[in-house]
Amino acid sequence: MARILVVDDNDDVRQLVAGVLSEEGHKVQLAADGASALEAMRLDAPDVLILDIMMPEVDGYTVLKTMSEEGIKKRIKVLVLTAKTAENDWVRGYRAGADTYLTKPFTIGELVDGLNDLLRATSEQLRKRRVEEIEKARLLSRLESTFDDV
Repeated sequence: MARILVVDDNDDVRQLVAGVLSEEGHKVQLAADGASALEAMRLDAPDVLILDIMMPEVDGYTVLKTMSEEGIKKRIKVLVLTAKTAENDWVRGYRAGADTYLTKPFTIGELVDGLNDLLRATSEQLRKRRVEEIEKARLLSRLESTFDDV
């Protein structure tokens, strides 16, 4: 059982994710915005943060940046759950400190599998995965620009 903080400005998404994860046996806390999420993590860091990117005022990227600056990120695994599907968006997420990236819409199976994979992974494995994802995006970008030149 993990302690999970779910952060999304959409109440339906928060409730769906919380329901699924509670049924899986996890203890779930909810936050409707980035500022509330940061405050909750400062008081009691969860094992996992499930984080939306597009939120008013304090977006997910800002949450990740603040977590890193304050040393909070070291203790928390982060699953970004967002509608931002462009390659540069997920690269930005990985660079900011996301450990895994899942796009909306998603299936319950994808959410549970992504969370379980995240929970099993060591910090070193997650760091290596981030580096690989960023490198893969860099190579894809170079490949695309090669074809654009043809």
